[in-house]
Amino acid sequence: TVSGDDPFVAGGLEVRRDANRPNGWIVAGELASVLRKDEKLLVWWRGRQYEYERGVGARVAEVSATHLEAPMPGQVIAVRVAEGETVVRGQELVVVEAMKMEHSIAAPADGVVEAVFCKQGDQVERGKVLVDFEPS
Repeated sequence: TVSGDDPFVAGGLEVRRDANRPNGWIVAGELASVLRKDEKLLVWWRGRQYEYERGVGARVAEVSATHLEAPMPGQVIAVRVAEGETVVRGQELVVVEAMKMEHSIAAPADGVVEAVFCKQGDQVERGKVLVDFEPS
């Protein structure tokens, strides 16, 4: 599921187009490539290929209540917000270190942090909800 306008947020990662490369994208600050093939999207990122079914549907411009998740297993090295805090789109909320890289979990829109489910030093699995976020 992808939300927002470019830059998008997908699985808690910032995703944006790379204007310098055809089929180029930048995912969590790293180059990626996307190719449409029939009803699938083929994505190359971090030396791996991922395959996704393309869904048909209306594009939603507003963000609904969001559970921001860990993009991969790792250790929480920073929690930059507290429950009830008002944040702006793109503001860094949590940083997870995985594979010797820092992955920033950012607010997908202006809003309020409803709950924080992690603390510095926590080991987290991919998909663990780190922050509940309510867009304004």
